[in-house]
Amino acid sequence: MHVTCRLVEGLRSLREKKTVLLLLHYLLKEFERQGFRVVEFSIQGNHLHLVCEAESREALSRAMNGLCSGMARKLNRHWGRRGKVFGDRYHAEFVTTPTQCRNLLIYVLGNAKKHGALPLDAGIDAFSTAPWFPFDGSRPNHPLSQRPKPAATPRLWLLREGWRRSGPITPHHLPRIPKQRSRIQPGASSHAARSPGLP
Repeated sequence: MHVTCRLVEGLRSLREKKTVLLLLHYLLKEFERQGFRVVEFSIQGNHLHLVCEAESREALSRAMNGLCSGMARKLNRHWGRRGKVFGDRYHAEFVTTPTQCRNLLIYVLGNAKKHGALPLDAGIDAFSTAPWFPFDGSRPNHPLSQRPKPAATPRLWLLREGWRRSGPITPHHLPRIPKQRSRIQPGASSHAARSPGLP
């Protein structure tokens, strides 16, 4: 399933390097809970996209409440503030077919390009699980890919291999882009991201 968690208005961007590192370290410890797994994700300025597996709606609700509460505490300490961090509800969409799953993976892993946080011809977004994703059937040659992935290995057929029935995914596949930006064509850059590097 596709889960989106959005910040309340007026907070700092999640895509600052230190904030991204904080979230990566948190998710590395918390990506799997009872009946629930975060398999892929991307960190955007004011929201998070998660690709998840959940055994039930109850497992999803329980895990997301825990994840959002934990991230909110970490972010408030990091930002030196108190108060609400995420909106009242997350948004969840269920995915049931290989084509839907492939489109979802492209959308989440390339979401920074959709929002203009990365150029359309950039390769991998380091503020996502793209450095660990098996593009073209192999893990990218990216520095982060040598570290443990801060997300779970998929167990369900759809995310493990089913999406491949609709074709491979490369770092240059684009999610739907607003019309004013869609005329820019992706180039043939390498797998290395043009986003700020992480230490």
